Amino acid sequence: MNGGPNSFSRPTFGSPQQVRPTPPLDPGTPPEPAEDATMLRSDLVRAEQARAAEQARATAHARATEQTRAAERARLQQEARASAAPAQSAPAQPAPGSLPAPHPYTAQPTAEPRPAAHRDRQWAAAGQEPPKAADLRSLLDDYPEAGPGSPGSAEPGSPGSAQTRPDRTRTKHHRVRTGDGTDLVVPMPGHRLSDARSSARLGRGLAIGALVLGLLLTAGAGGFAAVLLTRSTNSAAGSGAVAADTFNFPAASTYASRYLTWCLNRYADRTQDDSRLRAADAMSTVPDPACRDSAGSQIEARAVSRVEYNGQHSPVPGISGARYLGFTIDTTSGPLAYEVPVSLDDPVAGTGPRVAGFLGVLPSVPRGEPRPDRPGADPPVTDVETARTLQTSFLPGFFEAWMRSDGVDQYLSPDATDSARRGLAQALSGPEITRVTVLPPEQATRSGSTFRYPENVPVEIQVQLRATARGPDGRPRDPAFATYRVIAKQAGGKWLVHDIRGGLAEVPSHPAPSPS
Repeated sequence: MNGGPNSFSRPTFGSPQQVRPTPPLDPGTPPEPAEDATMLRSDLVRAEQARAAEQARATAHARATEQTRAAERARLQQEARASAAPAQSAPAQPAPGSLPAPHPYTAQPTAEPRPAAHRDRQWAAAGQEPPKAADLRSLLDDYPEAGPGSPGSAEPGSPGSAQTRPDRTRTKHHRVRTGDGTDLVVPMPGHRLSDARSSARLGRGLAIGALVLGLLLTAGAGGFAAVLLTRSTNSAAGSGAVAADTFNFPAASTYASRYLTWCLNRYADRTQDDSRLRAADAMSTVPDPACRDSAGSQIEARAVSRVEYNGQHSPVPGISGARYLGFTIDTTSGPLAYEVPVSLDDPVAGTGPRVAGFLGVLPSVPRGEPRPDRPGADPPVTDVETARTLQTSFLPGFFEAWMRSDGVDQYLSPDATDSARRGLAQALSGPEITRVTVLPPEQATRSGSTFRYPENVPVEIQVQLRATARGPDGRPRDPAFATYRVIAKQAGGKWLVHDIRGGLAEVPSHPAPSPS
């Protein structure tokens, strides 16, 4: 014994080695000498029993390993014989009494267990002192159970030794490689499956979800702001704007036109006139005296030749589904204007029409001139010199050929329309041009009262003329007045017609000022 009364020497296995002192079990209160000897003897007994058990387990494991190797050698030899045999022969069977081949995925021992004496000899050969146990628990840790895959079965410093093996108690998972080379992450008991790939997928999913949520929130906020802006705009404009009238004016005006025809016509025959009056009364909610003549008086025949809705209307107070409609009427007594109150059961659909009151007679007002787009604006400028030249040199020959539908091609541009090519086929003849107005386009350049026109730029030429119309017998005899809008271009220094249209609106204009 070395190291005092509380130490003991542990014999080595196989060769005499220096023993490692064991610290006292209770350094605070040293035991009595008798008790110390008893404890040492019991420790020696337990150590001897542990060494015997370890040697027995190591021997059993070595025997099992040798059997496995023998079975593997037999299997390899059998496979070699099977590969040398013909392809059509049956595969060889394992030799009798041999162990079956292990499954490729079955865990096999990777190192032959070695006894502790051999391990100590390795430390001595390396010129190093074996590690000393700090207490009895570490002493037992130096002699773990020897078995397949146990930490103590491998050499010091080997992958399976206690010095290099990882702490499995802190590992949540380990990787297993399958036969096709794929690495599988197998979780340890009590832990969930997780690795870098699943973490990356989780991170990508969270990022995409956050992006989608952000887009939805942005779209919702934008839509809400648009609704608020629209409501504020409508409320701001609602004070001065007039809402669109959904009243069905076509249905109401058609019904009122029929009522005016029955009401204002007069027949000399009393029976026929009574039928007219009953039809008018059936279309109105009240019998209108304007549809009747005084009793006993002689009926003077009167015919309504035209009833036209003039587009004027106004609301009827107290009846939202009714409007006052204005009409212009031509009779044998002269033109008159009437206003008729018309009601609809469904103002939008136009169903259930009826005249809801009495007629009102007004004077017939002339239509007046059209309202210009910009009141007070300067009228368009005209090219007087070009108009005078075209009236005498170009347009008479063109209209003569165009009215005959003969020889007109010499006056036409290559892209002329069908209207310019066909002509009137002698419906009119003998044109006499009375007025020509040329409206220069924006591309024209002006020098005083003279205009110059670029090539292939359309120019509108307004023409008024008198001609002779063909009668029923095909001979020209009736005078005719016609207006045209000729679209011409300049090409190679001469005018060519591209298109011709009928009708002419009276556009105010003034001639170009004369050069000073």
